[in-house]
Amino acid sequence: MHRPLAHLIFQNDGTLTRITIDTDQAQLAEANGHQIVMNATTLEVLEALAPRSPILLMNDHTWHGILPELHTLVRPTPQSKSAAMPATPPDLPPALVDDRLATLKSIFDPSVDLASYLKLAELDMAHHYRRQPWAKLFTARDADARWHHIYDLSRVTPGEVRATPKATKAASSHLAFRIHAIANLAVRELDYALQIHNTRPADLSVMSAGYS
Repeated sequence: MHRPLAHLIFQNDGTLTRITIDTDQAQLAEANGHQIVMNATTLEVLEALAPRSPILLMNDHTWHGILPELHTLVRPTPQSKSAAMPATPPDLPPALVDDRLATLKSIFDPSVDLASYLKLAELDMAHHYRRQPWAKLFTARDADARWHHIYDLSRVTPGEVRATPKATKAASSHLAFRIHAIANLAVRELDYALQIHNTRPADLSVMSAGYS
């Protein structure tokens, strides 16, 4: 039975394009008919799809914010893959926070609203991973009131992604940590998806088992 492994959705000039990883034919089939054979590394595939655009990875209705360059920015090490995520954001030095945010912002086109994509990813991840030990990192309503000042949650919906950035110095470290956590998880799961795609294209039971 044919079943796509995952969908990649990215924005290009204000429009969303859906990419499907085809488990039967080992290729990426774009919504408009163009095809990209999946014989490259994860980073190369992402760069081919949207060199400087934000990308959302959807797997079993779970959305993750992801960037083409994240492979080199936040690729997890073997130790970090098995390490549990901290329950609370670390207290990052202001200089490191500013540098990290500047790096992430430089990746995006200036016209792209980074806040919109990260908040949409976070809201959907909160719904899906609510039973995980580290779910509090992604819950839409948590004890950290500063996060609610960064985004106007009422304006963020799947149909019309909008957000009102209100980032303050006090919330910078929290924002940077969430960006890093989302990015790490996205890259990790995309690597896993491609690995399964290349080794067991007909059996996706191991994938579904991880999304109970």
